Amino acid sequence: MKNKKLKIIVLIVIAVLILAAVVLGIILGVKFLGEKCEPLTPLALKKFEIAGGIKPIEGDKCEISGESYLLRLIYQDSNSAESAKNGLELATPGDRDDINGLNWVVKDGDSSVFWTNNEKLGILVIPGIDDEEAVGKQIDKAFKKLK
Repeated sequence: MKNKKLKIIVLIVIAVLILAAVVLGIILGVKFLGEKCEPLTPLALKKFEIAGGIKPIEGDKCEISGESYLLRLIYQDSNSAESAKNGLELATPGDRDDINGLNWVVKDGDSSVFWTNNEKLGILVIPGIDDEEAVGKQIDKAFKKLK
């Protein structure tokens, strides 16, 4: 009788441990596989310096969804980030607009959204998407990555 109870308890403990391992694996897999960011090369950072007028300390390119991506550039301070944003907006060809408090540049169905968060500059590049809801979701994802 005691042997059967002990076997049942051991099986339950093993099942709980396996379930916990699977859940942990899923959580870690989503976290690490979902974060697809690559650091920008020194040449790319130099191009941003030339276009924006201010050299970023570092930067990376993060996939948001499909062909959309976020460029995260880190500057010395918030004033440098804001100045670089203004320079990069002017260097980006297309029609400029202020939509929901964000600076947009649109050309031939491709959109770029520029904003700063302290010393961070975010540029969300959205090729060929016109659906406002889809764009809104991508902006939400990008905001989370820029914090």
